Amino acid sequence: MKSFSKIFGCVFLLSLLLASCGGDKTSVIPEMKDLTANYFGSYQKVSEGLQKYGASNLEKKDMDIYDLTDPKITATEKKGNVTNYTLEAKAGITIRTYVLSWENGKIIEIQDKGIK
Repeated sequence: MKSFSKIFGCVFLLSLLLASCGGDKTSVIPEMKDLTANYFGSYQKVSEGLQKYGASNLEKKDMDIYDLTDPKITATEKKGNVTNYTLEAKAGITIRTYVLSWENGKIIEIQDKGIK
Protein backbone atom coordinates (compact mmCIF):
# COMPACT_ATOMS: atom_id res chain seq x y z
CA MET A 1 0.00 0.00 0.00
CA LYS A 2 2.88 2.38 0.73
CA SER A 3 4.29 1.73 -2.76
CA PHE A 4 0.99 2.68 -4.34
CA SER A 5 0.88 5.91 -2.32
CA LYS A 6 4.42 6.81 -3.35
CA ILE A 7 3.72 6.05 -7.02
CA PHE A 8 0.45 7.99 -6.94
CA GLY A 9 2.19 10.93 -5.26
CA CYS A 10 4.98 10.95 -7.84
CA VAL A 11 2.54 10.74 -10.75
CA PHE A 12 0.44 13.53 -9.26
CA LEU A 13 3.48 15.80 -8.80
CA LEU A 14 4.74 15.01 -12.29
CA SER A 15 1.35 15.85 -13.80
CA LEU A 16 1.30 19.19 -11.95
CA LEU A 17 4.81 19.96 -13.18
CA LEU A 18 3.94 19.13 -16.78
CA ALA A 19 0.74 21.14 -16.61
CA SER A 20 2.66 24.20 -15.44
CA CYS A 21 5.19 23.99 -18.29
CA GLY A 22 4.46 25.60 -21.64
CA GLY A 23 1.26 27.33 -22.62
CA ASP A 24 -2.33 26.36 -22.27
CA LYS A 25 -3.54 26.32 -25.87
CA THR A 26 -7.16 26.03 -24.79
CA SER A 27 -7.15 29.30 -22.83
CA VAL A 28 -7.63 31.93 -25.53
CA ILE A 29 -9.03 35.36 -24.71
CA PRO A 30 -12.27 36.36 -26.48
CA GLU A 31 -10.52 39.15 -28.42
CA MET A 32 -8.01 36.71 -29.94
CA LYS A 33 -10.84 34.30 -30.78
CA ASP A 34 -12.71 37.12 -32.53
CA LEU A 35 -9.59 38.24 -34.41
CA THR A 36 -8.87 34.76 -35.78
CA ALA A 37 -12.53 33.99 -36.52
CA ASN A 38 -13.50 37.25 -38.22
CA TYR A 39 -10.46 39.18 -39.43
CA PHE A 40 -8.55 36.84 -41.73
CA GLY A 41 -8.96 36.07 -45.44
CA SER A 42 -7.61 39.25 -47.00
CA TYR A 43 -5.04 41.86 -46.08
CA GLN A 44 -7.90 44.35 -45.69
CA LYS A 45 -9.61 42.16 -43.06
CA VAL A 46 -6.31 41.60 -41.22
CA SER A 47 -5.69 45.37 -41.25
CA GLU A 48 -9.20 45.97 -39.90
CA GLY A 49 -8.66 43.46 -37.09
CA LEU A 50 -5.30 44.96 -36.14
CA GLN A 51 -6.91 48.40 -36.15
CA LYS A 52 -9.68 47.16 -33.85
CA TYR A 53 -7.49 45.25 -31.40
CA GLY A 54 -4.09 46.89 -31.75
CA ALA A 55 -2.72 49.37 -29.24
CA SER A 56 -2.39 52.90 -30.63
CA ASN A 57 1.39 52.59 -31.09
CA LEU A 58 1.37 49.02 -32.48
CA GLU A 59 4.00 48.23 -35.13
CA LYS A 60 2.22 45.80 -37.44
CA LYS A 61 5.42 44.16 -38.77
CA ASP A 62 3.81 43.97 -42.25
CA MET A 63 1.24 41.48 -40.95
CA ASP A 64 -1.42 43.58 -42.68
CA ILE A 65 0.08 43.29 -46.19
CA TYR A 66 -0.61 39.57 -46.62
CA ASP A 67 -3.85 37.77 -47.46
CA LEU A 68 -3.64 35.58 -44.36
CA THR A 69 -6.02 32.62 -44.19
CA ASP A 70 -6.63 29.58 -41.95
CA PRO A 71 -5.19 31.06 -38.73
CA LYS A 72 -4.14 28.56 -36.08
CA ILE A 73 -2.94 29.26 -32.56
CA THR A 74 -0.05 26.87 -31.97
CA ALA A 75 1.16 28.04 -28.56
CA THR A 76 0.11 30.19 -25.63
CA GLU A 77 2.43 31.69 -23.04
CA LYS A 78 1.43 33.91 -20.14
CA LYS A 79 3.94 36.27 -18.55
CA GLY A 80 2.38 38.40 -15.85
CA ASN A 81 -0.40 40.49 -17.44
CA VAL A 82 0.79 39.72 -20.99
CA THR A 83 -0.38 36.69 -22.96
CA ASN A 84 1.60 35.67 -26.05
CA TYR A 85 -0.09 33.66 -28.78
CA THR A 86 1.95 32.03 -31.52
CA LEU A 87 -0.15 32.19 -34.66
CA GLU A 88 0.36 30.44 -37.98
CA ALA A 89 -1.58 31.48 -41.07
CA LYS A 90 -1.40 30.66 -44.76
CA ALA A 91 -0.14 33.40 -47.09
CA GLY A 92 -0.43 32.02 -50.60
CA ILE A 93 1.60 28.79 -50.68
CA THR A 94 3.56 29.67 -47.54
CA ILE A 95 2.77 29.60 -43.83
CA ARG A 96 3.72 32.71 -41.88
CA THR A 97 4.27 32.68 -38.13
CA TYR A 98 3.67 35.57 -35.73
CA VAL A 99 3.66 36.04 -31.99
CA LEU A 100 0.93 38.41 -30.83
CA SER A 101 1.33 39.83 -27.33
CA TRP A 102 -1.92 40.87 -25.67
CA GLU A 103 -2.52 42.98 -22.58
CA ASN A 104 -5.92 44.20 -21.37
CA GLY A 105 -7.66 43.13 -24.59
CA LYS A 106 -5.20 44.91 -26.91
CA ILE A 107 -2.30 43.69 -29.03
CA ILE A 108 0.75 45.48 -27.69
CA GLU A 109 3.40 43.78 -29.82
CA ILE A 110 3.67 41.66 -32.97
CA GLN A 111 6.74 39.57 -33.67
CA ASP A 112 7.16 38.31 -37.23
CA LYS A 113 8.77 34.87 -36.98
CA GLY A 114 8.93 34.47 -40.76
CA ILE A 115 7.96 31.67 -43.09
CA LYS A 116 7.62 28.08 -41.96
